[in-house]
Amino acid sequence: MSNKKLGPYEILGVLGRGGMGVVFKARHETTGEIVAVKALSHSSSDETHFRGRFESEIQALLKLNHPNIVRILSFGQESGTLFFAMELVEGKSLFHLQREVKKFDWRDVLRIARDVASALRHAHDRGVIHRDMKPGNLIMSKHGVVKVADFGIAKSFGASHDTKDNVIGTLDFMSPEQALGKPVTVRSDLYSLGAVLYTLLTGSPPFASNSIEESLRGLTRIPAQPVRERVPHIPPELDALVAELLEKKPEDRTPTAFALLKKLDYVEQMLRVHSEAETSHGEKSPAVNPVPSKPVSETPPKKNKDNFLLGEPENNLGKTDEIRQPKPVTPKRDAQRTRATKETVILKSEKPAPAEDAELRLAEPEPDYFKTVTEKTRAAFATPERSRTNESGIGWFPILILLVAIVASAVYGVYLVTRPPTAEQLFTKIEAGASRPTSVSREIDRFLELYPDDERAAQVGELQKIANVMAYHKRLVAKNRLPGQNRLTNIEQKFLSVMDEVQKDAAVGYPQLESFVTLYDAGDQTPAANLDVVAAAKMMLRKVKDDLEKETNINRRQINDALQRASDQPEQAAEIYRSIIQMYESNPQVADLVETARYYLKEIENQ
Repeated sequence: MSNKKLGPYEILGVLGRGGMGVVFKARHETTGEIVAVKALSHSSSDETHFRGRFESEIQALLKLNHPNIVRILSFGQESGTLFFAMELVEGKSLFHLQREVKKFDWRDVLRIARDVASALRHAHDRGVIHRDMKPGNLIMSKHGVVKVADFGIAKSFGASHDTKDNVIGTLDFMSPEQALGKPVTVRSDLYSLGAVLYTLLTGSPPFASNSIEESLRGLTRIPAQPVRERVPHIPPELDALVAELLEKKPEDRTPTAFALLKKLDYVEQMLRVHSEAETSHGEKSPAVNPVPSKPVSETPPKKNKDNFLLGEPENNLGKTDEIRQPKPVTPKRDAQRTRATKETVILKSEKPAPAEDAELRLAEPEPDYFKTVTEKTRAAFATPERSRTNESGIGWFPILILLVAIVASAVYGVYLVTRPPTAEQLFTKIEAGASRPTSVSREIDRFLELYPDDERAAQVGELQKIANVMAYHKRLVAKNRLPGQNRLTNIEQKFLSVMDEVQKDAAVGYPQLESFVTLYDAGDQTPAANLDVVAAAKMMLRKVKDDLEKETNINRRQINDALQRASDQPEQAAEIYRSIIQMYESNPQVADLVETARYYLKEIENQ
């Protein structure tokens, strides 16, 4: 890499520096556009895991195009150094702003929450989980727009989210499940956003402590102190929303970023109603302005010579070995804070995470390359480039080439017939028939025979167990239809009866199947005659539970889409809300979304 250039970009100065990379302020040599260029440092360029993480960040950004997310403009490699250019946000991170104003006005926090929730909805809808939401990664432009930055440890839904051996993030803003090495979901990002809102309102994170151990204990076991106990003038509706985002169990939190946006609508509506009611009685009430046009600080911060700060201070940007955190409000507490609560942390394993997504291979065969990000580029990266075929003609020797082709085809045909199927071929067939595993039992057995060490073998093994149980159930049904009586034992007959209910309605049959397992599964004390049927019932219980969860996720996504259509098409909103209520009011898994539809329908009917 030249000291003055990266690809077509002329380096103007350093915006941030960290253990893995550097962010430069740069100018495109042709267009004159001023951008931020993030480059992998020389010390990390030869490390496969760092390169993988850097490439994963580029891949995540290629999927995203939203006004509240920093946009990627181009990427490339210069003398072995990976880099990408992104829009340069003229403004400061919330980390820097909080150091100036200490606490944010709750009206500004509502606006910030809306901007970030909109960005998260866009990212989550495209399969990207940020995993490191914190004030330093939220940039406020000079126009007051908040943009999410730094997708360096983002993960895709399709990738493994088991972080038990590699917990990475920022402890003060990390969700409990992430800190414990459990799978991360969209609700993990929402927890982190709740921790950010809490910090902006109170001046310090909910579980800031003098040691990692104390922070972990508070994060995973102790409820956060209510915001109103620290800042009494905060509206109770906002306090309740932050508390819900900070629930320890993911299932107790707001489920999606879309649902959070709707709850923000509700909070703002309630505050507006309270404000109007107090004003009508002649009482003094602050004006509710959830989308102010001014920056968050009531007193404009002093500008320094470089107003293009991006993320954390220069010596912190990009680090992944300590916990980053702004100074707390009180000097006394600041004096007690140790290095353990100041920067970003990797827990349980110091080995950084490898690249998650195999479909993107950014490194080109040639040492240097440069690609501008256009819609065509995004489409190209979404689908792996096909191998180019040789388009040359038969040439001057048609007869000879024809004979060679015939022989080659025959040899290749024999090879195709005799060679074993690849793991990818088998898995594709298995995946297509996963809902009916007995239909692909041959492919399942073949996969486990040929590729027992494949990373997907455990998943295929689970399908094999389910296929065996379904075959066992089928045998019991056939046996029960044979002439004569008492073909089945009492427990087998009960199992068939419960399975009949499951097949009619899984939601109704699931509790009965659960009760069956509870009644007859005695562990080591289970009679030998009952072992097969109990094992079958336990496996079916897991399958039915997974099927119900998948169905619930589909239903929730469809209802969320319908709610969005109602927002976009006011003239059809009432009919859409009624349809949601009629179709899903008896489904307890989507009761919160049905209640949202009822609320908005009532608003329309009362107008």
